[in-house]
Amino acid sequence: MAKAGKREVQLSLGAIDEVLKETVRAIRQGQEQVFQIADLARDEYRRLQSELDELNVRIQQVIAEVDECERVARQMRRRLMEVSRDFYRYAEEEVHSVYQEAEAAQVALSLSRERERELRQRREEASKRLRRLEQLVAKADQTVQCMGAAVDLLSGKLNLMMRQIEGWRAKSQLGSQIIRAQEAERQRVAREIHDGPAQTMANVVLQAELCNRYWLEGKGDLSAELHELKKQVQTALREVRRIISDLRPTSLDDLGLVPTLRRLVEEFSAQGEVQADLVVNGRERRLGDAVEVACFRLVQEALQNVRRHARARRARVLLSFGPEELTVMVEDDGVGFDPGAILKNLEGDHFGLVSMRERIELLEGRFRVLSAPGEGTRVIATVPLGGEESAAGEGE
Repeated sequence: MAKAGKREVQLSLGAIDEVLKETVRAIRQGQEQVFQIADLARDEYRRLQSELDELNVRIQQVIAEVDECERVARQMRRRLMEVSRDFYRYAEEEVHSVYQEAEAAQVALSLSRERERELRQRREEASKRLRRLEQLVAKADQTVQCMGAAVDLLSGKLNLMMRQIEGWRAKSQLGSQIIRAQEAERQRVAREIHDGPAQTMANVVLQAELCNRYWLEGKGDLSAELHELKKQVQTALREVRRIISDLRPTSLDDLGLVPTLRRLVEEFSAQGEVQADLVVNGRERRLGDAVEVACFRLVQEALQNVRRHARARRARVLLSFGPEELTVMVEDDGVGFDPGAILKNLEGDHFGLVSMRERIELLEGRFRVLSAPGEGTRVIATVPLGGEESAAGEGE
């Protein structure tokens, strides 16, 4: 069920990722298409502007023709009036010629006026189309700018959104890893209790029964058996205390972070594999419970990683108490690794670094891992201390 849930989350986040990328691609394609439409509109605008300029020239020519035809028509009307007034003074052929010339002048005037009217109508239609194209080009340019701004905005925010999506994916994977780690830890504790205190307590029961028999029968060395019984109880008590300390050291609540880490580092060095030191800078003081637990778990996890993976000879734990923040650093001289590859790949047993980062970020702190193959490793966490000092620390 957990794996199915993890796949569903990954598919969902992947779908969001694809939708965002497809949205940007669609906007870019739309921007290109609108830009092409704007170019076509500009070409048509230039063509219409040229046509309108040509129409204006032709209209001016036709207006001149109309003026000339009106002058000729007026002249022929006056001539026709003279002929009509003195009709008998002119020959029939001359009268007929005047009538024909006057009629021709009137026809020419009508044709010129009709051409002027048609050209003016064409100019009006061309002007209207030109104004519509001008508006279309302006709107297309505005749309291209808006779409460009949208693309720039999405492109600028996309990386942030993708990092957030990767964070969601990492958290979903981390949740699954944490559940498995919790189960593994429960199994480990169960084995330790079964193989340690449980077996010892079983021996205590048998030893108690043996003492009871010696007491009732008055035989055997009861004192020696009671001494052995005491040793077994003490052994069981040490085992229980060790298991409790591994789960959460009581010294963390009683003494604070620095003494608990000092003991952790001493026990780590006593195992003989890696020599470790603790260095404390600044004014040592008690901190809030959340800060102390997070920093202890970070150092505990980092030292475990040193033992398991670093193949180091020396390690150092550094605590720097500042006025407003605490810096915790765990460094080693081991083989190193590529932090980016590990933090991106949460498969296997590599979720420890992510768990550290999550703990520190929950406290609004900063977490870094500095390492490279062959150059050792530094795990650095900086936690703000505003309002985090405990009452115990203030009392000191």
